[in-house]
Formats: sequence, structure tokens, C-alpha cells
Amino acid sequence: MDLPSSAIDVDQLVGKDLRGYVPSRLFVNFKGKWHEVSISHAENWPRARIAWSSITAMAVRFLYDQGIRDFPYVGKYLSKEPLSINIQYTAKIGDWYLYGPEGGKQAVETLHKLAKHTGTKIAIELQKIR
Repeated sequence: MDLPSSAIDVDQLVGKDLRGYVPSRLFVNFKGKWHEVSISHAENWPRARIAWSSITAMAVRFLYDQGIRDFPYVGKYLSKEPLSINIQYTAKIGDWYLYGPEGGKQAVETLHKLAKHTGTKIAIELQKIR
């Protein structure tokens, strides 16, 4: 699969103001090939949308399913220790706890660190909120 021209590498989004935008598609380049990563339960929810709070878990789940087990520790967003604070979106993948980023800036920074650490590339397509 070729990466659509509408997708932007997370490297280019670090530090950008993403208020007013939501992710509409997620792509991961694994072993030299682009894959579109979808929401695992989306077929049951036709209007399911990717949220900033779940996009990092989608990327980690995809990489985990490909056999990657070594992820970077990213502050309160990705670690092997459960947090005692109450965060709305939480996922546990293998030994890893993922806590949903509050917005685009935190999500992009987490995805950027994830891509660098795992030697992959991650791109997202953005949609402007009307």
C-alpha cells in the first residue's frame, strides 16, 4: 500500500497547534511497508471515529501484534507501571499500560517517540472539525 498524499508524518506535526483537528486515519510503516491501522471494533460501529485519546493505543496494538515488545516510556502515556490517577482512556497491551493523551499535541509527541524507538514511521491523516 502506498501512503496517501493526505497523510502527514508525525515528525512534521511535532510542536504544531492541532486544536480544531482530529485524526481520521492512522498509518504505520512496518518493515518498509505502509499499513492502515483501523479501530479494531469499527466494523460494529460504522461511525466510529479515531480519537486523540485512542490513537496511540492503536499504534502500540498494531506494533505489538507484529511482535514488537520494546516500547519507549513516555511520561504518563506509556509505561509498565499502572498509574493511580484517574484517566478517561486506559488500555493494557501486554505488559504496557497506555493512558490516552488529552489532545493532538500529546498524541503526536507520543507517536513520534514511539516511531523513533521502534524504528518505524507513523503518519496520520487529519480532519478539520466543523
